Amino acid sequence: MLRYHYSENDAIEVFHPRAPLRHPVSPPRVYSIDAAHRGLYFFPRDCARVGVWCTPDTDPADQAAYAASTTSQMLILVDGSQAELWHQGHIYEYTFEGDEGWQDTGDHGCWISEVSQTPTAGRWITNLPEALAKEGVEVQIVPDLLAAAEAWRAHASLHVSAIRLSTLGGPKGIPVGQ
Repeated sequence: MLRYHYSENDAIEVFHPRAPLRHPVSPPRVYSIDAAHRGLYFFPRDCARVGVWCTPDTDPADQAAYAASTTSQMLILVDGSQAELWHQGHIYEYTFEGDEGWQDTGDHGCWISEVSQTPTAGRWITNLPEALAKEGVEVQIVPDLLAAAEAWRAHASLHVSAIRLSTLGGPKGIPVGQ
């Protein structure tokens, strides 16, 4: 299985387990994401965004609400104040092959390793909007990401993944929908 890690640094030769910068008391780990969910990370590091998608457990009413907003398998919302950051940004994609040392967190595509991991490939993604379009992900720029996140949270059977909301003054470390 292929797994990915995204960074603004293209010079990482080996990923060593460490606690996340925003959660220093967490156990040291290497983090990666699977191919189906990697579009969540086609953004500069501090660009706040909210990903929304249906899961096998999404009820028909929430599926209908989602379908009324997009035909894509994943919808990502970006705050209007950060749209330019995303449009002009770039990110480096590291690829990991193989399963040794990786554990599924059970959190929609997120994998962890408690041992060092060496990437097998890497590439710059310089046109983030184009890359997401190729992934089949729709991005919507919204005037108030925090309000939009709460509106999607009302559809409790959808998966709502909030990333970097703290850069907008939002909840730090508290996933939307929890």
